[in-house]
Amino acid sequence: MDEQKVGMETQMDTCYNKLLNIVKESDERQEREDTKIHNEIDIIKEGMLSVQGRTFKAECRKLLQDDHIITLNEYETIMAEHLTYNKLGGNHEGDGLFSLVEAKYQNQLRLEHKDL
Repeated sequence: MDEQKVGMETQMDTCYNKLLNIVKESDERQEREDTKIHNEIDIIKEGMLSVQGRTFKAECRKLLQDDHIITLNEYETIMAEHLTYNKLGGNHEGDGLFSLVEAKYQNQLRLEHKDL
């Protein structure tokens, strides 16, 4: 009877270890797939930032021209673009341009209210 018990325990251990190996292999496969997907997402994100960042910075430069009066709609749009730029991982160049746009818009508002 003890031999049967030992034999069953050995078989159960073997089955258990096989199941653990299957789960481990599945987890490793899933981790490789997740890494691949994250890498592809990073590439897409970099491409989007390249396009969006270029457009965002160009729009900031346009708004910063001396003869340009920034409208509320333009300011709200550039604020949303700045948020997107940062979420995509934009650098400080865009942040600096946006700060200048903010300062120009706030100065413009002060001048408009001063004239009232």
